[in-house]
Amino acid sequence: MPAKPLTQAEKKWLAELQSVLDACPSDRLGAYTVGDHDVGFFDRKVCKAWLVANPRAELDVGEELRASGADLKASIRFPFNVDSRSG
Repeated sequence: MPAKPLTQAEKKWLAELQSVLDACPSDRLGAYTVGDHDVGFFDRKVCKAWLVANPRAELDVGEELRASGADLKASIRFPFNVDSRSG
């Protein structure tokens, strides 16, 4: 069964959410999810420097962010699950 089109209320909510995200005052923030309701945030600059110094670490994202010191220990919680897929 195909998905139903978005309602006007859903379209409005998504547009407002996008406006808030577009207003981010920083270029250092990165975001990740492990497939639950939460999206966590990290410092992309710290993570990038750590990856350059540890190119063969091959850690899962949460472990990598903790090891690098990039985890900002900040998250937002969606009212629905945020699925995570990797290719």
